[in-house]
Amino acid sequence: MVQNCHDSAEQGGALETRRYRICGIVQGVGFRPFVHRLARTFAATGWVLNDSEGVLLELQATSDNIAQLIDELASNPPPMARINGIVEVPRENSDQRYAEFSIRKSRQLAKMDTIIPPDSNVCQDCLNEMFDPQNPRYRYAFINCTNCGPRYSIIQAMPYDRSQTTMQAFAMCPACQHEYDDLDNRRYHAQPNACPACGPKLDLRSRNGETVITDDIVKFAIARLHEGAIIAIKSLGGFHLVVDASNEDAVSQLRQRKRRDAKPFAIMVRDADNAAQIVHVNAQERKHLESVERPIVLLRKRRSTMPEIIAPHNPNIGVMLPSTPLQYLMLEDATMPALVMTSGNLSGHPIVFDNVSAIAQLGEIADYFILNDRDIHTRIDDSVVRVMAHRNHLSFLRRSRGYAPYPVHLPFNVDPIIALGAELKTTVSIAKGNKVFVVVY
Repeated sequence: MVQNCHDSAEQGGALETRRYRICGIVQGVGFRPFVHRLARTFAATGWVLNDSEGVLLELQATSDNIAQLIDELASNPPPMARINGIVEVPRENSDQRYAEFSIRKSRQLAKMDTIIPPDSNVCQDCLNEMFDPQNPRYRYAFINCTNCGPRYSIIQAMPYDRSQTTMQAFAMCPACQHEYDDLDNRRYHAQPNACPACGPKLDLRSRNGETVITDDIVKFAIARLHEGAIIAIKSLGGFHLVVDASNEDAVSQLRQRKRRDAKPFAIMVRDADNAAQIVHVNAQERKHLESVERPIVLLRKRRSTMPEIIAPHNPNIGVMLPSTPLQYLMLEDATMPALVMTSGNLSGHPIVFDNVSAIAQLGEIADYFILNDRDIHTRIDDSVVRVMAHRNHLSFLRRSRGYAPYPVHLPFNVDPIIALGAELKTTVSIAKGNKVFVVVY
């Protein structure tokens, strides 16, 4: 079949072979599978691979087909990708004819200059599967595909391959491996791919670390939240401390145990319509609430909708929408539409991100723990933003999950600089060329 493509290409024009370097967020976002499908569409053979500088692509097709493929790649990349540049680069002199298009094994170069992709909220396709009783991943708290899921928090090294993430501990079952190898499947080369048979699992513990046996961890946790319990939940980049936002006594207990007298708590609601019952939301604010980055957005309170103790003496409250499958499951009870979702840490400490430290540090705060066996390699907290009235400018109070480690691009190059701050959060900013990488701890 591939040879037939070449036959028709030669009838319509001479074959050319060109090599391209593609830079930006192009690893961990389904980029190579996307290129592979484009190659089939435009009758191109050759190869694509990840390396320490991004993606290297060699195409063999007619000049017109190559041009169309590159144009489509630049104008309609995968949802999570951000292309900063596509540059044709020299290749070895060779008359080699490729019989097919392939994804080659990643290469480690001496120079590291690719951008690690941020973690992304669960996509609608995965949500549809998770809430479908007939789907093998029904109610699976770690569902993901090439368009969503953990990235930055699980990556241990680049190039981005499963063997260089914390997912290396989970061998794919035959069904997941088939998805991973199927060009037409949206989980083709999805490195965190897993299912209930082979992937990470939830683990319920008491405050002293003892295993709690139950048929359904999520339903058990929701029932305890209704009773006023505080639950520590391991999320993408660290732990959250969670209570029913409508339960004033539970919120007060959380403040007392965490020794957080007045600093506002953030809340999580299922969607922007639910948010609009609690806060005023304009079009720009709604856009950022629903964005793939899923930040906490500071919004103006409506009167008498939530206990004042959540954000005392403050006209605003931080609101976010769920970004992980587990968070959607935790919000499935319509009688509890909002959860306080605050960073799981002791006052003055960074967010906790491993199971052992969580039980040791948060055992005097939380009544229960929802752990899991997918390790977090890099801790990352929730981003906090505010939409400013002037030109709807987005102001960052904390640039973290969903945005980090994607850099801020400058219109000029700067010398290598490291900047540290600020008063309440430890922020590290590193400048490299025309990029500044900002990470909050």
